[in-house]
Amino acid sequence: MFLPRIGWPSLRDRTACPLLPEGGRGRASKVRPMADVGGKKGRRTARTAASRRPVEVAARRLAGLGPEAEALLDALGEVRFLRPDQAAALLAARGGEAAAARRALGRLSAAGLALSLPHRERPTAPLVRVWALTPLGARAAAARASHAAGEGGAADPHLARRARALRGDEVAYLFLAHALDLSDLYVALVCGLDRPFTWRAGEGCRLRYRSLLAPDGAGVLVPDAVVAPAGLGPGEDALALGGCALEVDRATMGAAAVARKLMRYRELVADRGEFGPILFVAEDESRRRRLGELLAEAGLAGQALDRAGAVQAVGAFLARGSR
Repeated sequence: MFLPRIGWPSLRDRTACPLLPEGGRGRASKVRPMADVGGKKGRRTARTAASRRPVEVAARRLAGLGPEAEALLDALGEVRFLRPDQAAALLAARGGEAAAARRALGRLSAAGLALSLPHRERPTAPLVRVWALTPLGARAAAARASHAAGEGGAADPHLARRARALRGDEVAYLFLAHALDLSDLYVALVCGLDRPFTWRAGEGCRLRYRSLLAPDGAGVLVPDAVVAPAGLGPGEDALALGGCALEVDRATMGAAAVARKLMRYRELVADRGEFGPILFVAEDESRRRRLGELLAEAGLAGQALDRAGAVQAVGAFLARGSR
């Protein structure tokens, strides 16, 4: 069988091979891998230094970008994606200039902390840019969140899991329309509430409980988001500490799928006890009516509201919890 010479060095080329002695003759010399230099202690020290380096790099790049950039970095750490109009609304609600949002996002992009991805809500809709954190930006947001909570810079677990590369086509597979609706709800809460709050979404509110239906007895429930009083640390369970669950509904789930998720909520209540209300957020009136019926059938405390009604309900819930 004929083998091509591509990738196979000839005898003349072996003089450049570091594993062979000078001239390419004789047995290969033993070359110690670089990873073994220093033994186990050296490798452990190298790994520790490498794990700290991205946070230090992110802190250096964030320094000097301005308060607007820092505020948007924190917001992207709370919600996964933001449109430019959502970023402008957040800055305006926090006393900044809405026009500064694009400049701040551009500075985050130039520093390698954020990137923009193309998105179309419909095939005929205009192309919009959606902003997300880079892996380095996710580490910076995690460090800032842990410092704000008094954790001394410990990594926020759910943000640490997000510290990975984003592909350009990822928006097509992450149900970005649902994620942006969740961002709309977050922006509405920031703009509409007169008190701070803790927001957890995605991996940050993964709840585990004992289940009678799961084969191994381990149940998992992931609400779209959980809102709780302010002051919770990164590792604390927001729902167990007085939070309410939020579910953003786009009418993409059938009644049977919604009923199955509500059954997991019932098992969670049976295992952990009562917690705050479950709020479904839907813009269609008939859909809200059907969700309310499913909540009543499941015997759970909750409501199905539009976005404005959900902001009022969350505000009333947080006000009761602060008394």
